[in-house]
Amino acid sequence: MQAAQNSGNEALLSTPLTHIHREMGAKMVIFAGYDMPAFFQGGLIEHHHVRNDGIGAFDVSHMGQFTLSGPNVSQELEKIFPTHIETLKAGKCKYTFLLNERGGVIDDVILSKKEDGSVAIVANGSRKYHVEAHLKEHLSDHISVALHEDKALIALQGAKAARFLVAHCPQISALKFMEAASFSIEGFGVHISRTGYTGEDGYEISCLAHSAEGFYKLLLENEDMMPAGLAARDTLRLEAGLCLYGQDLTEETSPVAANLSWCLTRKKTIDDIYIVRTIFQMLFDS
Repeated sequence: MQAAQNSGNEALLSTPLTHIHREMGAKMVIFAGYDMPAFFQGGLIEHHHVRNDGIGAFDVSHMGQFTLSGPNVSQELEKIFPTHIETLKAGKCKYTFLLNERGGVIDDVILSKKEDGSVAIVANGSRKYHVEAHLKEHLSDHISVALHEDKALIALQGAKAARFLVAHCPQISALKFMEAASFSIEGFGVHISRTGYTGEDGYEISCLAHSAEGFYKLLLENEDMMPAGLAARDTLRLEAGLCLYGQDLTEETSPVAANLSWCLTRKKTIDDIYIVRTIFQMLFDS
């Protein structure tokens, strides 16, 4: 990621697509320390385009893309994530949480297992360095924690997203919801997960930063594709009832309190959260 300057002379980060967004006339805002597009044609226009049989292309390259590898990496991760990871099959994704000692949410993430046994994690942009620090502190030294600052992430959301991608790479048709795999699209090497943050069918596509501009331009050649910004991303997730870190989830909020206990696949972790929070509450009330 590149650094720019804002009006207060503070370092402002940019994604590999920031300059294209500006050239396209996007309304830019500062989000998670990045220069990001709020909207292009308008948040409501972009919202309805995604909902009404179109495709929205969202630049979400500010998010943290991690690869964790090493001996028994899945077993190690089960120590700090409240979900079954050892039994997660290659190519499958999980929505889960990184929790602090009080059961509060450090971040909500998408976790997936790769064919080589390593684990990929996508974290929120505002929390990725907190996630990195927590992982390095609580995992064994033999586990490698790699934060990929050299990658971009583009989310395609909408009913026609699958049709578009399959037309360019027929093998993608086998990819089901909450699955991930690597593909080649018109010569671009990409890693795709069938996930998203809008409530619509869609994909999140990771590619190397240096190829992001060419890949993004390829996407926008499709007549059903519309560049979309943070405004539509937020209203779409609100309409779908999806949580936002910093509002619905914080380090003072447990998944149980956020009505997300269905994501906790390890029963003993749910019990632990209740016990720990009860003890702390008793201490604070005394």
